[in-house]
Amino acid sequence: MRILALAVALAVVSPASAMTLARHGRAEARVFLARDAAVPERTAAAELVRYLEKATSASFRVEEEPADPFDGPAVYVGPTGFAARRGIDAATMGPEEWVLRSGRGWLVVSGGRPRGTLYAAYHLLERHIGVRWWSPHEEHVPTRHRLVLRGIDERGTPVFAYRDVYGIDGSKEFLARHFVNGDAANVPPELGGSIRGGTPWPVHSFYFLVPPTEWFRDHPEYFSERAGFRAAGRSQLCLTNPDVRDLVVGTIEARLEESAAAAAMAGVPLPVLADVSQNDWGGPCGCSRCRAAVERTGSQAGPILDFVNFVAEEIGAKRPDVLVTTLAYQYSFPPPSGTRARDNVVVRLSAFGRRDYARAVDDPANATFRDAVIGWAGVAKHLWIWDYAVTFGVERGLPLATYANYARDLRFYRAHGVEGIFTQHEYPIAGDLRDLKVWLWLEILEDPDRDPERLIREFTDGFYGRAGRLVRRYLRLLEAAQRRNPGFIDVNAVPADYGHVDLAFVTAAGRLFDRAERAVGSAPVLLRRVRHVRLSLDYATLARWDELSAEATRQGVALPLDRRGVAERYRSVWLEQIDFRLPEDERDAARAEVDEEVAEWIGEGR
Repeated sequence: MRILALAVALAVVSPASAMTLARHGRAEARVFLARDAAVPERTAAAELVRYLEKATSASFRVEEEPADPFDGPAVYVGPTGFAARRGIDAATMGPEEWVLRSGRGWLVVSGGRPRGTLYAAYHLLERHIGVRWWSPHEEHVPTRHRLVLRGIDERGTPVFAYRDVYGIDGSKEFLARHFVNGDAANVPPELGGSIRGGTPWPVHSFYFLVPPTEWFRDHPEYFSERAGFRAAGRSQLCLTNPDVRDLVVGTIEARLEESAAAAAMAGVPLPVLADVSQNDWGGPCGCSRCRAAVERTGSQAGPILDFVNFVAEEIGAKRPDVLVTTLAYQYSFPPPSGTRARDNVVVRLSAFGRRDYARAVDDPANATFRDAVIGWAGVAKHLWIWDYAVTFGVERGLPLATYANYARDLRFYRAHGVEGIFTQHEYPIAGDLRDLKVWLWLEILEDPDRDPERLIREFTDGFYGRAGRLVRRYLRLLEAAQRRNPGFIDVNAVPADYGHVDLAFVTAAGRLFDRAERAVGSAPVLLRRVRHVRLSLDYATLARWDELSAEATRQGVALPLDRRGVAERYRSVWLEQIDFRLPEDERDAARAEVDEEVAEWIGEGR
């Protein structure tokens, strides 16, 4: 897998090369597709035509590039002969490198394979047509009675080679349109595909590789020694046992062969990731050899990395295209000394329990995680970050201004050689500022040099209409509350940890959202969006009711909130979003869960 990380390059040339694509509902340019176009390039042409028609009401169709030069205005998609004659050679480009170039009466939309041309089309639609994919469920396509493209000369590729997000509901098109390429996203081949795993487990794989049910009775020495005894329950593998190493290599090779055969049958690229990583709990081996490896390297990651290096060397001899992935996570979080990962090893550094999400990675409060990034960058050629946009202390989103750190964090990662980013973003209804945060994260992930303030203004004005300025005031109010009453919000945070969600914040934010709802009036789409963005505030109000009541008592004032009213609004928004976002077969269970939750709150308030 070629790792390529270049900044987006933009250069607008003379307006003399402007081209009219459509005028008053009539197409004035044709769309030609390369004669040997790959499937994602065909998708690029189809997407381009689809949105040109939506924007202009003109009728376009995709045509195969003619053998003879065409004398007329045209858009050339993919590695066309026309592009080659203009010096644009897609064969020399990286797999996600894209180019947009225009001249008098022509526009080239091209790139490397498999995703470059598709990304070029999406950049054209977003930057030059004004299309916005706000969420998997909602988009904006401007009306263009006359669509003119000025001179364009742009080229780039995403900064991070691996970009993945878990927990996005809805269509895969949304992920492709935001340049996501990781295994968890599972973007289908026609949308450019993903950098896929060749093993059926994505992570936490020790017991998939060596199942205790199959091996422990006859070979307890394959598993962790703990307190002088071998144990399989919530333990790990004995990583210094040579038989375990050979067993894991054999299992990985077999799985890679199976996945390669399946890929060949489906006509898709070979999977190139194979995971060898610790189980999702503690219990590392404490035998004398494993202890010695820990002492020698100063970290539990030492024996893990030695083990993974062995596997990667064996796998690389047969499949040099495969990267073996492992975790630096919980007990293996500290980087080891005196050792390096092989060049075909990917280390995924997890921030689980190690950072405060209310602050940027390079903030002094996050020195432990910051130093780990820097340390692992010196150990692993391929360093990826496993990050979190959710908390697991409660399966809901509470107000937190994490969005303020996105660009700063990603720039820090880039500066220290990080190549891949994976983030968990569950809770499609309950997530705090769900649509804003997902859209902003994906926009900045593709290019961390984009201005987050400008992007936030773009989203809030575009998504919330006349309420946009009030949503931005809410964001500033939230940021001020965190500065006034900072806490430590890690991945396991619970409502009691959100001290910034105090009485002053809740009451002021509530007034802002009341005004926001009035601002959009009876516009049903905008009202639904404003009601949804308020959901995490209502949840925080209910979840922190005891703390808010105690604060009011200390101030000698009556609590200026109606618990039943907040709970009923919370329930109403949930039911509205369930019908809007969830598949029909999941709705009844989700409604019952919300009804039970609200009934408990209202009962406590009596």
